[in-house]
Amino acid sequence: MWVKHSIETEEAECMLLFSIASEVCLKTYGTPEEQAMAIEAGKVVFKAKLDEYVASAFKVGQKVGKSKADKKDSAMYEAGMVPA
Repeated sequence: MWVKHSIETEEAECMLLFSIASEVCLKTYGTPEEQAMAIEAGKVVFKAKLDEYVASAFKVGQKVGKSKADKKDSAMYEAGMVPA
C-alpha cells in the first residue's frame, strides 16, 4: 500500500516562481561570467521561495493530519518531525 501526499501551487505562487526564472533567463548579460553569477543568484532566490511554499504546505498538512490521526499515528506529527 502506498500513501501519497501532494502539493499544488496557486496561480500567484506559480507565476512568482516563473517570473524569478524568466527574469534571469531572458535578461541580456555582458559576459558569460555575469550570466553564470546571475543564474546562481537566481537559483538561490528560487529555492528559498520554493522551500517557503513547501514548508507552508507541510505545516498545513501536518495540522490536518494530526487532527485526524489516531494515537498510533500521532507520533509522526511530533514537533521534532517538522522539516527545517
